[in-house]
Amino acid sequence: MISILIIGAVSIFSGIGILYTLAKNPQDAEFEKVTKLVQDQQLIQEIESVYSYNSVKSYITVIGKTSEEEHVAYLVDKENYQSAFEVKLSTGVTKEHAEELVSQNQAVKEILYTKLGYEEVGPVWEVTYVNAEDALSYTYVNFITGDWWKRISNL
Repeated sequence: MISILIIGAVSIFSGIGILYTLAKNPQDAEFEKVTKLVQDQQLIQEIESVYSYNSVKSYITVIGKTSEEEHVAYLVDKENYQSAFEVKLSTGVTKEHAEELVSQNQAVKEILYTKLGYEEVGPVWEVTYVNAEDALSYTYVNFITGDWWKRISNL
């Protein structure tokens, strides 16, 4: 009886692992495609992070260092992979400063993540957090000015 339970538990966990892997495969393939594109064009020498940013338009953001050690981000349009925005990270608000600005002006319980994306106002930091009422919230901080652009609260 115990061996049947153990076999059942192992089967369930294996199945969950396989489903998770299959679900991540398309995203991983997109990330690999964009990473290769950026490296083949010698835009970034050392990649530090890659993630999706989804809004009206969806982008894959690649952050890293150039061969001159400059920190940059490329926001590649997921629709066609033909256009991208270059953001020199030294020219605007840092990720940490964006998080500080949101924490100072909002009732932040926990910051979940912060992503660099592109909106109609230009590059923005999307700070995703849980507020004091345990509700999911977003604040978008303009990368250039440090002003908040948009807030979505209490989801």
